[in-house]
Amino acid sequence: MTSEPSTGPIRTTLIDIANCIGCRACQVACKQWNEKDGEATELDDQLGFQNPATLSAKTLTLIAFHETENAAKPGGVESAFVMQRCLHCLEPACVSACPTTALYRQADGPVSYNADDCIGCRYCQLACPWDVPTSDWNTRSPKISKCTHCADRVPQPAPVSFNEKPLSDEAARQFANTMAIPACVKACPADALRYGTREEMLALAHKRIADRPDRYVDHIYGEKELGGTSVLYLSAVPFEKLGFPTYGEKPFPAFTKTALGAVPPAVITVGAFLGAAYAFFRKRTQAVADGSAASKHSEDHGHVEFEPLLNSLMTPFNWVLLLLMAFGGISLVARFALGLGGSTNLSDTYPWGLWILFDLVWIAVAAGAFAMAGVIYVFQRKDLYGLGRTAVLMGLLSYSFVTVTLLADLGLPWHFYALALNAPEHSAMFEVSWCVGLYVTILLLEFLPVPFDHWGYHRAAAAWRRWYPQ
Repeated sequence: MTSEPSTGPIRTTLIDIANCIGCRACQVACKQWNEKDGEATELDDQLGFQNPATLSAKTLTLIAFHETENAAKPGGVESAFVMQRCLHCLEPACVSACPTTALYRQADGPVSYNADDCIGCRYCQLACPWDVPTSDWNTRSPKISKCTHCADRVPQPAPVSFNEKPLSDEAARQFANTMAIPACVKACPADALRYGTREEMLALAHKRIADRPDRYVDHIYGEKELGGTSVLYLSAVPFEKLGFPTYGEKPFPAFTKTALGAVPPAVITVGAFLGAAYAFFRKRTQAVADGSAASKHSEDHGHVEFEPLLNSLMTPFNWVLLLLMAFGGISLVARFALGLGGSTNLSDTYPWGLWILFDLVWIAVAAGAFAMAGVIYVFQRKDLYGLGRTAVLMGLLSYSFVTVTLLADLGLPWHFYALALNAPEHSAMFEVSWCVGLYVTILLLEFLPVPFDHWGYHRAAAAWRRWYPQ
């Protein structure tokens, strides 16, 4: 599924921090409606009575406790209770980053999640400007969790009877209106949460500020931040003092749209240039080869012959490498047996690990294979073919290692097929995954003559040279 353009009113919640009494009825109602388990909590000197400490897979809505200095208040301290949850951006960065469209924005505002398409890359956690999406690290199949603005409450059917009496039309309408309201809004006893269209909530927010300028800061958080959100905030305390990040009006996807949109035409342009260069040098090489019998003989065979290595393969250095590979194999088994949380110590605060840097190192090494192949095949430098075979082997091994580590880093690697079934518009992870897959495929095709010649598959080698001429 993909994000749908806004075609009607956007469902919006207005959160008035100045009215919140910190009862946490919204937090309990959210947990009850979404059937989330309780968490083991403890009293923290810095957080006070706030529990749990952060959003998690079990807690989609959290009341955060804040104390700020105010000489006019008893004790010189003013308390503020901030509802932390998904803000449901009008142009959500998490949706833009998702490589499988598992996250999508509905036309009326809510940003929802489809676990069947999720591969567990956790890119949404890094892309979200509010640090909202979380992962269930305690399971071997971790899914992303976040507030959905109770989008699943809207289609709830009204009961046909109540206390064995048919439900009246008025009662049915009242039930529908009540169910369409998010569980947190319905549970709030202090008028801290209001729900309606975005226009209605903005008008209400502006009215409250105009009526009580001494009570509120003149700022509706979410009205313009990053293109606007479906959850708006009012406060008596400057938002930066309550931990709200300061952003401009330009949404995050607008920053990546231009760069990612330039990739396809750049690839086509470079490919066309290399194809033209190959045709030119191929024609020139052919003209030179026509006058040489030795060159003609080389053309008939397609490739030069290599002398087999007769030295022992298992040198002391290779034994060390073999031991490292064995350790890596054990680590891979531990990762799938214990899950990401149990084997990596990752968390919602650090959803990616240091080995991502090692993946990039392997990509840099593998890039040499394509540079060497370009010199040899595009510019027809057949005298360097011996170096080319080594470079291709190094590139194949490097990108194979990248593929293995990337699959191991996914929370739901068995959903990798979703990358081929969806087409997100601006996901960098989507382009990276396709590039790595295509690189491995091309390198494998290029390296096939080696195992064919080694194991004596002469017919397969001949077919390869016929359909894959150099």
